[in-house]
Amino acid sequence: PANLGDNCLKSTLFVQTINAIANEYQNFCVTKNSVDSSRMMIANELFGVSKILKSLSCMANTKIVFNIEKEEMIKEELLLNQILCSEVLLNFSEQELCDTTLIVKNKDVNPPLISKIVSKILGKQMELKNVEDSSKSGFSALTLIPKVFFDVVFGCCGALKNGSSTSGDNHLVFRICEDKVMMALCDGMGSGKNASKVSDLALELIEKFYKAGFDTNLILENVNAILSLRDEENFGALDVCVFDLKLCACDVLKLGAPVGFLKQKQETKIIQAGSLPLGILKDVNPNLKSFALNDGDMIILVTDGVVDAIGNLDYLKTAINNFKSKNPQQLADMILKICLEKCNNKAPDDMTVLVGKIWQKI
Repeated sequence: PANLGDNCLKSTLFVQTINAIANEYQNFCVTKNSVDSSRMMIANELFGVSKILKSLSCMANTKIVFNIEKEEMIKEELLLNQILCSEVLLNFSEQELCDTTLIVKNKDVNPPLISKIVSKILGKQMELKNVEDSSKSGFSALTLIPKVFFDVVFGCCGALKNGSSTSGDNHLVFRICEDKVMMALCDGMGSGKNASKVSDLALELIEKFYKAGFDTNLILENVNAILSLRDEENFGALDVCVFDLKLCACDVLKLGAPVGFLKQKQETKIIQAGSLPLGILKDVNPNLKSFALNDGDMIILVTDGVVDAIGNLDYLKTAINNFKSKNPQQLADMILKICLEKCNNKAPDDMTVLVGKIWQKI
């Protein structure tokens, strides 16, 4: 009240005490919320682990399927081709062949011929995955898997914000399993070292969670929670594309990221932008799109620095569609060149272009 200064002999000490109590309570609330968020995050991770363990238990509970007839046929056919094979094991998962293991004498190991014989008998093209020493002296263990007919090749380039020494953009490309490959692009809000740390942390967490076997929704929830726990504002625009090499398709997931592009043989499509970035809200609602692909199709992911520099999306879409080279690196370089020309080679923000092209193996 206004008369506090007149009636209170220690008004300064009184106000300081009130401020100290208020600050202490504020710190208590922040700590409590952080603890609650940490507990929820740990609970989510344990829930993810439980789902993985449940999946493993279902796999362990699956009935073992033998095909002795096919195994004997493989051994006999190999022997006719002067390849001594002591054991053949066909591994099935829900009636679908996963892999084949053969124990072959060291001097008889001939991967092309063995793959051809096994493929002929199984009626499915098989390819050699690895060759290891067998526990049986003088023999090797060969593992063959169903052939994947598609693969992905990538191109990437970028430019630093004018006057900046560190890019806030980071990208990641890695193989999840034999028939799935992921590419991701993260733009930490702002530029410089802090933005780089945020985007690098987000991608590192995503890679580790994917490799551990967590599903996509749980991964995004945990990454979002971790970014939210930090004291300073840490936001990250995220682009993720997972290529399915068996189905020749892809899933594109966007969180706060700008538009992307799908370049096909006859046309180029715009992949619409996503929702709010990671680290802003408690719940994440990514924009997920699935696309069937053909040999030579390209997915183009860009950060907002690229889109802001171009300004006109139709102009960029036309330029991508008319680009004749089949090389994804050349396409990435061309997009960046157009952006830099628009801003007189002085980038107003960090720019990154990431291109993935699916191609059919011969």
